[in-house]
Amino acid sequence: MSNSQLEDTLDSRSTRSLNIAARVNAVCPHKDRCLLQNLGPESGIQYVHVVPRALAQDDELMNKLEWYWGMARRTIDLDTCYNMFPCGAQFHISHDALRWGLLPSDDIVAQYHDSLTRVHSEFYAERTNFPNIPDGNFSYRFLPLRDMEVVPIIRLRMPTPGNSLGPSDTVTHYFPFDTMPILTSHIHPKFAIFELGRQISAFPIDVKIKLINTTPILCSILDIFRAWSESPPAGFLADTAFNPHPDDEDDDEDEDCSDTGTIPQRKLAPLKKSPPPGKTGVRTLRVLRDRVGLRDRTLRVKEWVDKTQMALEAHPEPPSSPHLCDSPLHPRSTGITATSPRPANDCPLDANLQADVSDAQTLFEIESCGHRRLLDGEAPAAKKQKTLVDHFQSETPHCVDMSIHSPTPVTAPALMKHPAV
Repeated sequence: MSNSQLEDTLDSRSTRSLNIAARVNAVCPHKDRCLLQNLGPESGIQYVHVVPRALAQDDELMNKLEWYWGMARRTIDLDTCYNMFPCGAQFHISHDALRWGLLPSDDIVAQYHDSLTRVHSEFYAERTNFPNIPDGNFSYRFLPLRDMEVVPIIRLRMPTPGNSLGPSDTVTHYFPFDTMPILTSHIHPKFAIFELGRQISAFPIDVKIKLINTTPILCSILDIFRAWSESPPAGFLADTAFNPHPDDEDDDEDEDCSDTGTIPQRKLAPLKKSPPPGKTGVRTLRVLRDRVGLRDRTLRVKEWVDKTQMALEAHPEPPSSPHLCDSPLHPRSTGITATSPRPANDCPLDANLQADVSDAQTLFEIESCGHRRLLDGEAPAAKKQKTLVDHFQSETPHCVDMSIHSPTPVTAPALMKHPAV
């Protein structure tokens, strides 16, 4: 990433953070102060998602919430200001670690619980029964869930602009935080109830029992959470009230992003894939990996090709010896020694290979004496090019030293066309 791209990314993130802060502060009753500690932005305020933003990528879960909350498909926005609140960095981290939650007032919980349908001991939600609770300010209790026994909450009594703080300006609350005052927030209770139920459901059974014994209303929270987590009825995607365009599954036109200009919350950008290498590159890489037993395989093969090319340049005349024939294994006397990139377990890497140099490009397809490696995946019947292996099978049962002695040169147009490794 270039410096300009990095600066653009940082600027976009900074702009997004400012937009979030402005939207939340506009509806938050305590503006930009921490919900728990009542401290101002000088203490390092961050903006916390009640329901984690990452869950927006869970399309199945979002479908469930949109269905049971009476919404249209792909309209839920976890970046809404009613799912976010200002909080100090310490408690932001502990909230995301499921160490505490926000419990709505009993009357709000009762409205959601009463909207459920009970069948025996189970509760089920109905899309048409979802309570219509408008946005506003709501009362919440701070509820420690786990690992909060040694964490105090130092809360500012009443902010005094321009004056330094003293001991009398703060009060410290300790576990189980019964002295914490009721918290007033703009957070919509549907987000708080779902997240609290999700947090408790993730705990072991003994922790759940302990929490329910100390706070019995958590039973209702769990009932609501389980009802909202049930799969919608079969064929729910065909309901045009929920899914106005059931045949349109293209996410590119989604408009469910927040007004901060962020990416759509229910869509992941596709991963960019590198273009596949060409056949020549694949062949070379596979042969280098599988057939050459040196530390620097590329240099070893390149050395072999360079030596052969140098020998050809030293003998520019075409072959005229009557001993030369169509068979690449027929004894000849050219004076050219071509070092084959064979592995040590087949024959020495510095063994001399007697061969028609025009067939040099086929050396990259030799697997071992008597076997051919089909690097491009073609069936043997479809392989038209004749390689040295065919002759190995019929004439040479083992790897032998095949030095070439005559000064008669051999031209190799195929080798000259083959790209350098």
